[in-house]
Amino acid sequence: MTRYQLTARVFLGILLAGPALAGCSEYMDRKDTIAFNAGEAVQANIVTHVTDPWPAHARNKDIAFSGERLARATRRYELGSGAAGAGQAPAGNGGGAPASSGTP
Repeated sequence: MTRYQLTARVFLGILLAGPALAGCSEYMDRKDTIAFNAGEAVQANIVTHVTDPWPAHARNKDIAFSGERLARATRRYELGSGAAGAGQAPAGNGGGAPASSGTP
């Protein structure tokens, strides 16, 4: 490729890229700042200086629970009578598991 051909291709590329980039100028004409995200400094500083956005009680990892009560609830769920409370008849086998005839 000769020097003339290379120069012609570069010039042609610049000539064709001009109209493509001109479409962006309308968007930029309506901005009076250099950067697109200008004007967000106050919000950026507020978010940057937030120490911990979660409430204090969210850090509590010691959750008290009853293992016996959890085991009973799991058994009721597996038997398909999870919605049945005290004094109600079991709801039946809604979980898709085979019905058991014995006590767990």
